[in-house]
Order: sequence, then C-alpha cells, then structure tokens
Amino acid sequence: MSKNVKEIILNGSSNGNGSWVHSNQSDKGKRRKGKKAELLVYNTLVSEYGIENVKWVSGNSTTPDKNDKLHYDIEYKNRLGEWKYMEVKAISDDYFIISNGEKNKGLSEFNKYEMALVKNELIYVVKNLFEFNNGESFDNNSKFKCYPKDYIFTFNINDLITK
Repeated sequence: MSKNVKEIILNGSSNGNGSWVHSNQSDKGKRRKGKKAELLVYNTLVSEYGIENVKWVSGNSTTPDKNDKLHYDIEYKNRLGEWKYMEVKAISDDYFIISNGEKNKGLSEFNKYEMALVKNELIYVVKNLFEFNNGESFDNNSKFKCYPKDYIFTFNINDLITK
C-alpha cells in the first residue's frame, strides 16, 4: 500500500466513550469534504490496482457507474482477484456515522466490505469491521461501540389528533 494508506484490521477492544457533539457544518460542506475523501481514496486505489480494477460508484462519482443505492462508494479488485466494497468516510474526530443500508450491506457482505476513513489526507483502511467473534453482534462486540443516531417515525396523522 502507498505511504498515505494505513491498514487497520480490527480484532481488539474499543474503549471509546461514544460521546460526540453534533457538527453545525452545512450539508454542502459535508458533501464537499466527502467527495474530496472519496476522490483521494479512488485515486489511491487506481494507483495501487490500476484503473481497470477500480469503480467509483457513489453519487459523488464523475463516472457513469454512480449509484448511491449500493451502500458503498467504491468497488475494487485486490491482488488476489477479489472484488471488495469500500465505504469512504471523511472524519475529523474518532467517530463516523453509517446509514442503516451501509450497516446491512456490511453485515451481509462482511468478508468483502471495508471502510476507508480519511483524516488529514491519510487513509485508514478498516478491514473485517463487520466480522465478529462467536457470541458477538453488531450491537455488542469487542471491536467498537455504536449508538443509534436517528429514529424514523411513521404514523397516520389522524390517529394523533385528539378529538
């Protein structure tokens, strides 16, 4: 791997306290930062594996492969000829947020799903994030702590009106 890529294989314990402050950064700024991170990871993977082995598929992509419904940002073929799915997160603190779709994709394709965390122009590739020891689960494992961020409420407005 190139010198600006750090590979992380998670199998230890997490000591994060799970607290964070919600950022007031605008959605436009977040999208710009995310696109910049994806472009850095894409170009790094192309350098490492060749353009024929890397597809930038997120909505940020400038390629015809773009599709935000895949729940990952980049596909690439590694040196063993295996296709991997990579979700890219631009981070400034020691946490990141994933969607329910990204979680489900990671759990269903745990041996193919990787995270690229981009902080200060460095790329940290997290492998086997969704592979757990016996008896462990996404909500209770020795690698990380996760907390629900949002809840979606569905209801019939008429049922909420008191007569």
